[in-house]
Amino acid sequence: MQAQEQPLTEAALKQLMQEFFGKDVSYHTCSKEGMSADELIAFLRSKKKFIESDAGWQVDSRRICNH
Repeated sequence: MQAQEQPLTEAALKQLMQEFFGKDVSYHTCSKEGMSADELIAFLRSKKKFIESDAGWQVDSRRICNH
């Protein structure tokens, strides 16, 4: 998603995740693991990792961990 220049809707983000990583995968971050796509999106939203607008979501690069 960081590579996306245009905002994505939640549906478009889920579609992109499935196309890139496959359907039956689990996601992890530096602090949480074993999440579904829905759980990952909810987690990232709760941590304010997205900038949300009427056009969709974009990653807030200022809030991305670099470790």
